[in-house]
Amino acid sequence: MASALGDRVAGKPQDCISPGMTDGPQIIDTRTLVYRQGGRLYRNDLVAECPSLAPLTTVIVEMRGNQLCRNDQFRVLTPGNSIPSQFCRLGKFIPYTRSTGG
Repeated sequence: MASALGDRVAGKPQDCISPGMTDGPQIIDTRTLVYRQGGRLYRNDLVAECPSLAPLTTVIVEMRGNQLCRNDQFRVLTPGNSIPSQFCRLGKFIPYTRSTGG
């Protein structure tokens, strides 16, 4: 996790982020995803563990609006399989920005 966030500082958690200019998610572990928007990162701590999350898997989010939001459901597709995992749910998005110094 530290290597993904670097020297960034956490901000106030948000319920939604805009997916338009977002890269990701980067899968950290079975409970954590990271999305990137320019220089800002958003850590998402899932509502519950998603056992299928692993490197090289594909996250398929079912958005209910035009933003990625807390409680949006997603499934995971493992390479070589054609059947996605059970549903998992996104948690709040915690923004991380670079420290401006002190």
